[in-house]
Amino acid sequence: MSKQENSPSSASRQDEITEPDLPTGLTAADDNIPTPTISKSLCEKAEKHNDKLTKVERILLFSRCDIVGKALAYPDSLNERQRNLVMYRPPPEMLAANIKKVIYPQSVLGCLSFLTYFFLYKKVTNGAMSTITEMRAVDPNLLTYQAMECVNLSFWTWATRCFMIQDPILFDTGAGSSACSLVTPADEFVWQDAVREVYTDPATDKREDKLLYNETDPRISDMSDSEKSQKMKDIVAEYTIQVERLRREMGTQVRRELDGLTPEELVEMETLKERMRVESEQDAKEEAQEVERLAEKRRRELEKYEEEYEEKKRRKREKRRKKQQRWGREEDDDESSQSDDNREDSGEEIE
Repeated sequence: MSKQENSPSSASRQDEITEPDLPTGLTAADDNIPTPTISKSLCEKAEKHNDKLTKVERILLFSRCDIVGKALAYPDSLNERQRNLVMYRPPPEMLAANIKKVIYPQSVLGCLSFLTYFFLYKKVTNGAMSTITEMRAVDPNLLTYQAMECVNLSFWTWATRCFMIQDPILFDTGAGSSACSLVTPADEFVWQDAVREVYTDPATDKREDKLLYNETDPRISDMSDSEKSQKMKDIVAEYTIQVERLRREMGTQVRRELDGLTPEELVEMETLKERMRVESEQDAKEEAQEVERLAEKRRRELEKYEEEYEEKKRRKREKRRKKQQRWGREEDDDESSQSDDNREDSGEEIE
């Protein structure tokens, strides 16, 4: 992982950013704070029993010095923009714009009648729906297809997803996934599942608002490729600055908390680190075994497919051979009958 430059005003750094994938080399180790090894079990404890984390466990999680570590250690300390980032959602202003765009039907002949549109949506939102809370006030069955798709895409749209930050730490199946589940309200999970159930219902495919669905977004389609590229560079550059700022702030707090530990807590910290090392090694082994198991499963599936494919070809060849044999006999019978007729016409005796 390459280390990012620290200067927020560095023009050369911004010019070097050419794609949305962002290296994650901004670790606590840059400030002489060892990057912690954290096992899946501690991440799961932070996710499901956050109130039972010990002081030392919180410090260890926080010493990641990134947004995921902050979410796992102190989930209530995240601001709205940080929570959206951990939940894979757009920044607040883009999220609001996306909801405004997708919430109203493209045709009043679609899933919503004009009266439903006018009285329900206008009444619930005063004509300006732009928040998830307002969106949840509408029955999932009355949401437009675009709105359901937006929920399924974590409140991105197909057009705006090109501006999503692709930082690997956010999509980590261990800590990143646990952080996302921790900061997402439980009732939102229930509501999202209800929306996705309608969204994936085969009957939804026949709705007129899906048949009329147009993914074109003037906010994006009116931009040239160079404008899109520059916007993504600006987003990544701003994100890089935020990551660096957060790293430094968290590093300062970690040093302060480490300095305040008692001798007993320092021993507890060393014991915890050793446990994390052992558990992480076991996690790595289990992950490797799972990868090997999936690879073996895939290999067997391919072998089975090839065997079935070869058997299918063999049956086709056998069927074709039998058909050709049958046609061949019929042709022989026809030739024999034609020969007998010719011989009768010539007055020859037929044996």
